Amino acid sequence: MNIEPVRKNSLTDSVRHQIVDYIKNNEKNGIRKLPSENDLSKALGISRVTLRRALGQLESEGMIMRKHGQGTFVNEEALKVKVNLSEMIDFSDIIRRAGQKPSHEINLLCEKSADADMAQLLDVEQGEPLVEVEYALYAGKVQAIIARGYFPKRILGDIPSDEVWNAHSCFEILAQYGRTLVECDRVKLQAVSRQEMEEYLGHETKIMNQTVLQLSSVGFDQNVVPVIYGEAFFDTNIIQFDLYRIKK
Repeated sequence: MNIEPVRKNSLTDSVRHQIVDYIKNNEKNGIRKLPSENDLSKALGISRVTLRRALGQLESEGMIMRKHGQGTFVNEEALKVKVNLSEMIDFSDIIRRAGQKPSHEINLLCEKSADADMAQLLDVEQGEPLVEVEYALYAGKVQAIIARGYFPKRILGDIPSDEVWNAHSCFEILAQYGRTLVECDRVKLQAVSRQEMEEYLGHETKIMNQTVLQLSSVGFDQNVVPVIYGEAFFDTNIIQFDLYRIKK
């Protein structure tokens, strides 16, 4: 079975990602039924309790269907979802899943003081130093996403060099330099005009669509403490989100 063992200290979501990779790697082979729980747990090197938690997550997302007495089956319709709105993933990965080659550049990197609104969003004192960073992300040669993020400067201490920012996403920098993992986020979506987007950003962009999707999010660490606030604008001619829903 072509599936890699999971490290002993991995969490349930790591197991989930391994199973998703296994499903996608075998999609072209027409494999629609997963191995038994006993075989999967042995291949992954984990307990069946941990495996069942991961399978439960995938079932709630609609990726798999468990049929009593028959086994666990892949949901072919869920596999058609390339850019899943319910997943929290890096913008570069979103562009890859849309079938494009990603690249990015830094438009803005500075320090600013938290105003009243930002202090409330990040649960910090008004006036606390924040890092403000803006990325322009490209799908091939076309600008597809503009993303601006804010987080407390104290998480990082010294701000990394421009070279580091050009090589990594905000999530990666927070993890590597601030030892802070963004585990979940709360999201608000709305459609706005390109003019409204550029008024918010304070500059013109290369996004061509006259209407863009604005994603506003607060990211939380493992203790559900807000650590980053972000505004991202998507050209929906290039990036189209999907969501597979299950009736409860």
